[in-house]
Amino acid sequence: MPNLEVSFLFPEKNWAKNDLLDEFDLEKLNDAVNDLFFNEICFGLTYAFEVIFLGRQIIKRFAEYKFNWGNSKEFITPETKFCSWSVAKSVLNCVVGVMVKKQLVHLDEKLDFKEWSRGDERRNITINHLLTMTDGLCFNENYEDFNTSDVINMLFGSGKDDVGAFMLDKKLVHCPGEVFNYSSGSTNLCSYYLGSKFKHSSEFLEFIKKEIFNPLGTFSFEFGLDKAGTWIASSYLYGTIDDYARIGYLYLRNGKWKNLQILPTSWVQYSTEPRNLDPTNNQYYGAGWWNLMDSFGTYYAAGYEGQLILVVPALDLVVVRLGKSEINQEREVLNFMKNFIEMFSEIHNRITHLRQQFL
Repeated sequence: MPNLEVSFLFPEKNWAKNDLLDEFDLEKLNDAVNDLFFNEICFGLTYAFEVIFLGRQIIKRFAEYKFNWGNSKEFITPETKFCSWSVAKSVLNCVVGVMVKKQLVHLDEKLDFKEWSRGDERRNITINHLLTMTDGLCFNENYEDFNTSDVINMLFGSGKDDVGAFMLDKKLVHCPGEVFNYSSGSTNLCSYYLGSKFKHSSEFLEFIKKEIFNPLGTFSFEFGLDKAGTWIASSYLYGTIDDYARIGYLYLRNGKWKNLQILPTSWVQYSTEPRNLDPTNNQYYGAGWWNLMDSFGTYYAAGYEGQLILVVPALDLVVVRLGKSEINQEREVLNFMKNFIEMFSEIHNRITHLRQQFL
């Protein structure tokens, strides 16, 4: 029989190990994870996978190596850092939450860039618009056509040295707040604006470390910056799978870490509330987080090539997957996660029943 003393655990240097699931449960779960790792045709390459259930590390699995730029191989260890891609957008959401809590910014605050004249309608854009991707700026999030893609041009072309300046030149095509358009440019403009609240970009990054990363113990994270010193928060955060799991766990605990309320108490609800359906993937977006719209209240951070942090409040569950998948395989990875979560529903119900019966 598993240990039934279930409590809200927080990790110190390492996560608490499994003292809940028996060998039968683990075998079923590991069989499913084997498929994720070895069925490359369906899912692509899975590099790392971690499950935190009721505060315990139930599964932690790595592939032998990962591919870096130029297809060079890097052998994977528990200290290996993985690129977040758009999972960084959800981390930036956390940064905004802390700055709102400390009254350094507020959600309805209008952008006051000196590059935009007083009569410029872009000055009606707020931080909330940027987080919800409803700012109205012209931006094409296309990863296939370099000639038309704003995101490729911003990350690898003319905008890569100064993503803030790149976005400041974008025209307004919709009134702020009216039209949803998933845009990495919106996130980078938000990062640029938040950084402008500090005397130097390095102070902004130190603020993030002091107020978020250090309390969580996420000491592996490194920022990807442009030459102007702006954190390219649409795409470039590098960290271990354990530290990505801690980000998910902070949101699972409603922005609280141990006895410290890091985020405003209503922030997770604001961030994960489904607002707009993205027609490109048929998923609902909130304000920096996606919502799976399932019966467990699952919301998630998602990045290019199938990077995922899934938070499942009803099951007290966080699942992290890092890898390299094609666009069509990303959909299959998400479908796998839906089925994997269902497996925990039965386990959670059984543990809850046993606790009620014997404790």
